[in-house]
Amino acid sequence: MTRIVVVLLSAIAIVLACGAGYLKWFQVSAEKTPVPRPNAYKADSVEEELGAASDRLTGEFKESYATPIRDVVVTGAKQRKISSIAPA
Repeated sequence: MTRIVVVLLSAIAIVLACGAGYLKWFQVSAEKTPVPRPNAYKADSVEEELGAASDRLTGEFKESYATPIRDVVVTGAKQRKISSIAPA
């Protein structure tokens, strides 16, 4: 009976240790994943930079982002030589 309890507790400890290791690995890999910066651009490359940021967006936000960026931001950045920097 005690042997079963020891084996069961050992198995639980191993599963918990593996789960904690996986969660730590997942956290570290998520920290290395680049975050889209949809409002960072330089005046001379605004279309390429905002287009690349748009490619990493999804869903409704991507749709609502594209039109004003194309119609307002890109046009204004080119005409007035405006650049924008987003913090890292």
